[in-house]
Amino acid sequence: MITLKTQTPSYWQESFSINEDDLAYLRQFIIDHGSPVPLQDLVLSLVKTRCQDEINAIRHELSRGPLYQPKDSYQIGQTLIFPALQFAVGTVVGTRPGYDPGHGHFEVIQVRFEHSGEQREFASKLTTPHPLNRPDGENGLAFLQEAVSAEEIAKKFGNVVAQRLLDVLQRPDSGFIQYQGQWLVKEMLPEIHIGHLNLAEAIIDVAGQPMTPRQILAELGLPKEIPLPIQEFALNAHLSQDERFDDVGWDGTVLWFLRRLEPNTIVNPPARLQLLQEPYDRQSILPELVAVAKDIDFEPDQLAARGLESMVYKAYIVLTYPHWRSGTLPLSPQIAAMLPKGSHQHSRMEFIDGKLGETIVGWVHHEMGFIAGLERWYQDNQIVPGAFIRLERLKKPGVLLVDFEQRRMRREWVRVATVEDGRIVFSMQKLPIACQYDEDMAVSHADALVLDEFVEQITAERRPLARLLREIMPELVKLNPSGAVHAKTIYSAVNLFRRTPAGPVFALLSTDPHYTYVGNGMWTYDPARTRG
Repeated sequence: MITLKTQTPSYWQESFSINEDDLAYLRQFIIDHGSPVPLQDLVLSLVKTRCQDEINAIRHELSRGPLYQPKDSYQIGQTLIFPALQFAVGTVVGTRPGYDPGHGHFEVIQVRFEHSGEQREFASKLTTPHPLNRPDGENGLAFLQEAVSAEEIAKKFGNVVAQRLLDVLQRPDSGFIQYQGQWLVKEMLPEIHIGHLNLAEAIIDVAGQPMTPRQILAELGLPKEIPLPIQEFALNAHLSQDERFDDVGWDGTVLWFLRRLEPNTIVNPPARLQLLQEPYDRQSILPELVAVAKDIDFEPDQLAARGLESMVYKAYIVLTYPHWRSGTLPLSPQIAAMLPKGSHQHSRMEFIDGKLGETIVGWVHHEMGFIAGLERWYQDNQIVPGAFIRLERLKKPGVLLVDFEQRRMRREWVRVATVEDGRIVFSMQKLPIACQYDEDMAVSHADALVLDEFVEQITAERRPLARLLREIMPELVKLNPSGAVHAKTIYSAVNLFRRTPAGPVFALLSTDPHYTYVGNGMWTYDPARTRG
């Protein structure tokens, strides 16, 4: 049996490349489709046509002459097809007698191949059985091994085909254009010029809220004879290349807004919200600390994600300082599971105040892993770092209820940080608190602006976490007569200066000899101690 080239891994992984015929075919395929086509459909269509082209080429070759079979006789000048040689075409240019003890007397034909010019000899008039002899009436395609479907080939080698296709389609001179993985031929697009884009900006500005492409198109006045899906595609493609506009929709939904109307926290996130990850070995963390991390770690991290179910309806977090200061919440795996999947850098969502029922506009920064928009809510409700925040998924996608547990105002002892001559200093001070909070994680500042400047400095210099922890620990342990501090306090204090998950902090506590675990989540610090 003979295997088609398009059925082999080597063809797709090594030989396959995009040619002009492929581009012409895909161009017509999209035009005939009449609307944007996803890349995977282009890949499948290309695989199908390559497979069919090979079959058609074989059929064409078969029409040029008989199949070579050792039992038959041939004349000089006769054209033959050789299935065992990938259906190569050759011409008989000579004959001579032949003999073999196993086959007796036969005739040898000399054949010159059309494409290579190579000349080879083959047996003919063979009277003994031979595997290349076929039953009478069987056509050439019976030589082919049973083929798998183009869908199966695309499933196996689609990634290879897609990447090579993208390399060509993305060239400026390809004649194709894409938006969110959907492709069109440029000649199908309506003209959208700077005047249209300026008008789109004004339309969104007046609305004051994100708008769908169709809402914008209703006022742009593009030619009505152009199908609406193509108008939408063209508008989306142009807006995506203009820095004034930002797609703030969720996966599958396009919503255009103006970057200048988005919160500055989203457009220009402060240094305190940079999530500076450092590699660490989860296996090195003490089991007691792994349990603590699962309770308090609300940042995107491998520890926080462990054991997370796909559907989450409620979540409780403890508000850490960088999010309190920025009016944000961490986009933890738990909170992300309560929201639709985001496909862009930013997405718009809504909070519902659990006490007043008011709507608060929120903004998700997917890349940096936080949700902005709660500055006023924190201020109005006198929320403090360390406060318990409750989030609940509501029926409408992209809407979360946000609440806290209120209590009568009273002054409590809280760890307060300041920076003196470039040195981190902690003290205990009484601060007014009117909400339920985690005492171990309650940390605050003496001067927010001074602390902001210090955070920008150590962020810019990418100060190692290990160094930062050694600067913080002596200040924390001095606040407790026992000379010990809880792991949650350490985590929360580190986050005053550097937004980080619990995992890297707890890995340092578990492996650095200067830190000693004394039970009940408590740690001591000895700068001179080594493990041995």
